Amino acid sequence: FPNSQHVGCFFHYTQSIYRNIQQLGLSSEYARDDEFRNTCRKLMALALMPVSLVLQAYDDVHDGVLESSSTKFNLLKPLFSYFENQWMKNVDIQRWNVYGIQMRTNNNAEGYHNRLNSRISKYHPNIWAFIRCIQGEENRFNHLLIQMKGGLTARPKTKKTLAIQHRIDTLYVRYNNGDINANELLDGLSYVVAKNVKSKRK
Repeated sequence: FPNSQHVGCFFHYTQSIYRNIQQLGLSSEYARDDEFRNTCRKLMALALMPVSLVLQAYDDVHDGVLESSSTKFNLLKPLFSYFENQWMKNVDIQRWNVYGIQMRTNNNAEGYHNRLNSRISKYHPNIWAFIRCIQGEENRFNHLLIQMKGGLTARPKTKKTLAIQHRIDTLYVRYNNGDINANELLDGLSYVVAKNVKSKRK
């Protein structure tokens, strides 16, 4: 598949950053300090920025904290170090950047893998059990393909998902039209990830 694009999962990317916040003992700071939380959310939202803007946007976030409060910068310094090492040195930006991609998670793949595992129903199946399972999957997808050609539609996206995508698209249009600058784009995108991250604190 020469035209395929390998992109990471946005949900797992934001989850990894938040887990690092927890591991650094910064959960209470994240919960009570709006400015601290906004900085963390901007790091998460970098994945939604155009690739060409990511490095400068990160520098702006980093330097903005450094210039505004040495106390806050010292708190965030380990998180900045983690982000630089993990997401700028170890993993290529193109691998975790999801700009312009509507399917930003790998939930579909994970759901399929769970279903496949439950169908095989053995921890270490022999080759014949595996072949029978794959043959069954082929029959299932051939049947599904016939149904879709006959007018069956894919499961519709939820209102919440559509609303989030609309907010993201609107921000992109405003940026491309010159109505907002890159920092304002990142600020707007950071509020898109806010609810997802908030729910992880429960």
